[in-house]
Amino acid sequence: MTLLFLSNRNFKRIVRFIQDRRALLKAELAQIDEKLGHIYRAIEDGNVELDDQPKVRIMAQKGERDLAQVCFDLIAEQLNIRTAITPERITEFTDRCAIKSTMGMFMPKRPI
Repeated sequence: MTLLFLSNRNFKRIVRFIQDRRALLKAELAQIDEKLGHIYRAIEDGNVELDDQPKVRIMAQKGERDLAQVCFDLIAEQLNIRTAITPERITEFTDRCAIKSTMGMFMPKRPI
C-alpha cells in the first residue's frame, strides 16, 4: 500500500465522520429551535405563565443551541481547510526536497 492510498483512505473516513457529525448537529439545532418555538407559543397563547420555570427552560435550550452552533461552525470551518495529501502535494514536496538536497540544504542527522 502506498502512502497516498493510505492517506486518502484515512482522509475519506475522517471526512465521512465529520459530515455525519455535522448532520447530527444540524438536526439537533432544528430540534432545539422547535422546542423553543413550542415554549414561546405556549407563553404567547397563555397556556403557560412566564415565571421562573419557563425562563430556566428557555435559557437552558438557548445554551444548548449556542453550544451546538459553535460546534457546527467549527466543523464547517474545518471542512473548508484543504489539508488532504494529494498527488500534486506529494509531487510538490518531493520536488522541493530534491532542490534542497542538490543545493546542500539538507543536513543528515548522522555523518555519512
